[in-house]
Amino acid sequence: ARIPPTGQVSHCFPLNSNPYDAEVIGIHGILNAYHHCLGTVTLYGPTIFSQIIRRAADYAARHVTQHSQNYFVLLIITDGIINDMDATIAEIVRASSLPLSV
Repeated sequence: ARIPPTGQVSHCFPLNSNPYDAEVIGIHGILNAYHHCLGTVTLYGPTIFSQIIRRAADYAARHVTQHSQNYFVLLIITDGIINDMDATIAEIVRASSLPLSV
């Protein structure tokens, strides 16, 4: 996607546009971030998924403890084919034991 305000191309960016706190709470938070994103970014290829899946999995792994019961959802918005299918599959398999839905 091309990310405002500079138009920089990124395959891995927070849907809520906050690089310091990308987490949103609940379905309402996901929907608000999604609607905000649709109005601000321009979808742009190539489509690389492995980077964002790896980042989400690493985040989920860091926030899993016996005392916290967090669950994470990674929402991917795309307008094209997956250009890194083998790497994407490998990252999904690596993340499969984490509290993460892709």
